Amino acid sequence: MWIFLLLFEFVLVFMILQRARLSSQLSLIESLVIALTFLAFSLVIETEILSLFSLLTQSTIKIFHLIGFIGLFLIWWKIKDRPCETPKLSESAIILLIVGIFTALPLITAVLSSPNNWDSQTYHLPRVMHWLSNGSLSHYPTYSVRQLYLNPGAELLALHHFTLLGSDFGLGAIQGIAFIGCLLCVAAITKRFTGSLSTQIAAIAFAATVPMAILQASSTQNDLIHSFWLLALVLAILRYRESFSTFDILLVGITAGLALLTKGVALLIIPALILLLFPWAKYFTKFRWKHIILCGLTILSLNLGHWSRNYQLFNNPLGPTVGPHNIELYKNSEYSWKILFSNILRNSALHSNLPFPSLSAWINKSVVSLHTNIGMDLNSAGSTWPGTTFDSISPNRINEDLAGNPIHFLLALLSFFILLFSRIRSNKHYLAFNTIIAVGIGFALFCFSLKWQPWNSR
Repeated sequence: MWIFLLLFEFVLVFMILQRARLSSQLSLIESLVIALTFLAFSLVIETEILSLFSLLTQSTIKIFHLIGFIGLFLIWWKIKDRPCETPKLSESAIILLIVGIFTALPLITAVLSSPNNWDSQTYHLPRVMHWLSNGSLSHYPTYSVRQLYLNPGAELLALHHFTLLGSDFGLGAIQGIAFIGCLLCVAAITKRFTGSLSTQIAAIAFAATVPMAILQASSTQNDLIHSFWLLALVLAILRYRESFSTFDILLVGITAGLALLTKGVALLIIPALILLLFPWAKYFTKFRWKHIILCGLTILSLNLGHWSRNYQLFNNPLGPTVGPHNIELYKNSEYSWKILFSNILRNSALHSNLPFPSLSAWINKSVVSLHTNIGMDLNSAGSTWPGTTFDSISPNRINEDLAGNPIHFLLALLSFFILLFSRIRSNKHYLAFNTIIAVGIGFALFCFSLKWQPWNSR
């Protein structure tokens, strides 16, 4: 089956990374994450090239994969005799075993089922069928304009899965693999903060039990894929802080570019991560302008195609600004501290679906009371998605669109305040502190810029 060609390509990329002259800097876990990243990067670039010449067909995609496999094999064959630093297999094996235990059931569910999510049926997957039918990623006539302007990163990966398998069966495995990638990133980032195996295991357990992550791990949405690229970006920046290598700044550009290509909300999150985690102090002493240019060009290479298609049709790289479904609908109509406060409260309350109905009801009533106290309309049209109201949200939200994460939200909030008021004792502590501050800033920008929606818990 052609789909195994994709697996073989991934294995070859992983083996090349282990044999390349980066082996002393790459752990086994980081190699797996970076192999997934470079494979996705190559799939996007390949797709854009084929689309440019209107050659985006099942036959040409298969030919490209065959050529890619042969090329990767020849590279591996050339360097296979290079000495390779033996990774700590015992620690890596434990991490992989735990990740496998947590992700096995969602991944099996994804592999053995066809897509049935509403968003998947209305725009995630129809755009894949149109691209193959048209032989191009160019925009096309459609009743659902979301098929055109929304960021296509996840669907570009689905395009290759569908082509190589010849069916939409098991397309949810892409999100399942992203789930695995997220947990590997969590382990790698935690190791750089603490170095402790027990802390890595605890972090994996925390991330693997997020209800929304479990539910989405077998769907064909894009939130886990987006989360994976953001986590990989954090890992890439942490690596670059130590190495200042061309390889790692390229990795920063690829992960940031893939995150932007997958969901537009990355525009609000990435700046905070780069601002607080990037080693700006060392840049001022020896400015590496070549690295900045390389990073920017990498991000541009991944997104230029989609942005240019949007600009050609809508005169805006992000999408239409008029019509029944346009990008202006997502934005708050005004910006004030009341809007920010309201959206922080309502977005946080989406995680109030506790197993204690009376407590959940009290939290929601408190949100209503706080809005009344500041003279703010709970369902203000300027900060609420059209057709939705906060008071109509069901407490039994257990699907991949609406599920809350109450326990994890409370623990994350507690961690935020513990780090916020704790002493910074080391550089690793400083990085952990800056990371959680960056996440907090990203959440604040999200609430300040975008309207409240019932599915914002994703």
